[in-house]
Amino acid sequence: MAGDIPFGWRIYETKARVAHIPTGQELKAQTCREEDRAKWPTLYSSDSKVYPTWDRPPSGRLAMVITDTTYRAWNGGGVIGRWQDRKGRVLEQYLTDAMAALATGVVSVQRRLAAEAEVERQKAEAIERRRQELLLRERSVKRYEFILRKADEFARYERLKALSEFLSVCPMSC
Repeated sequence: MAGDIPFGWRIYETKARVAHIPTGQELKAQTCREEDRAKWPTLYSSDSKVYPTWDRPPSGRLAMVITDTTYRAWNGGGVIGRWQDRKGRVLEQYLTDAMAALATGVVSVQRRLAAEAEVERQKAEAIERRRQELLLRERSVKRYEFILRKADEFARYERLKALSEFLSVCPMSC
């Protein structure tokens, strides 16, 4: 953890790539496969093998990776730095480089997090603006309906008043 940002730190042994020497059982399975391919060529592809081309035994070389754990991506992004044993230098000699990369990584992660927070804030503001506009529209509709209702009530009142004045002026015999 650098500051308040968590980082991942992994040390592992790399794998070597050695040509695979097929065993007798694998060679026998390959000949059976080739016979089946000769019988049914549409079912078997021509370049498939029963055994792997390469073996990957441990190499004895160390590697180190520092990652940003706040970065969410499926493509393996968020790598701050990657170092490994080489012919000229061992992994321990890269520790100062790793600390320098971590210091710059902290700054870049803080910037990215601040930018993401700003985007989220703007989204929240836009949602709040839409909500306020919707409330204003609803109020306007309610106000219009209220005015129409009051106008209807006033028109009914005016008719009742006119009827009352007519009945007061005109005796019951009219």
